[in-house]
Amino acid sequence: MEHFETRSIVTLDTFHGELKKHIKPPREKIRIAIGSALLMCLGILGISLRHPDDVHIFYVSIFCFIIAVLFPLIYIRQFNHVTKTNFRREQEQTGTAENERIVSFTDEKIKVHSVNTGATVFMDYNVVARCAETENIFVLFTKENLVIIVNKNSLVCEGKYEDFLRFIKGKCKNVKWRK
Repeated sequence: MEHFETRSIVTLDTFHGELKKHIKPPREKIRIAIGSALLMCLGILGISLRHPDDVHIFYVSIFCFIIAVLFPLIYIRQFNHVTKTNFRREQEQTGTAENERIVSFTDEKIKVHSVNTGATVFMDYNVVARCAETENIFVLFTKENLVIIVNKNSLVCEGKYEDFLRFIKGKCKNVKWRK
């Protein structure tokens, strides 16, 4: 028995707009920030404690500064590359810049149906690793970092928003929620 069903149109703007801050796991962002901060500290320490005649430590300190700045830039570049590549692959399969999906929630599984290709995927609730809520969508991330987009607006229009939250939180018990 289907409890909820929503339709979503997924575009590249969906990924770069509402999903941008949720796509990468929070731990990865923290690691990058800590790594950059440590490299900055090493650079400062190297420059402040070096002997005036020791040019090698100066170069190593400059190298630490450069890597500390490049870490976040590489992270942003990687995010943009991954989302664009995945979206281009989807575009090749569907032949369109917009992919319409119907997501249904039953007692046992999540059903994701692509209207453009006719493909249907069934997933167990235990593959959901984390969830995020934006202004217009719920995003369910699987353990493999696949994205299931649930159109929140259709739930609000039908008055099912609170029911959906209770249902999904009951099915995905050990999942981390982020807003």
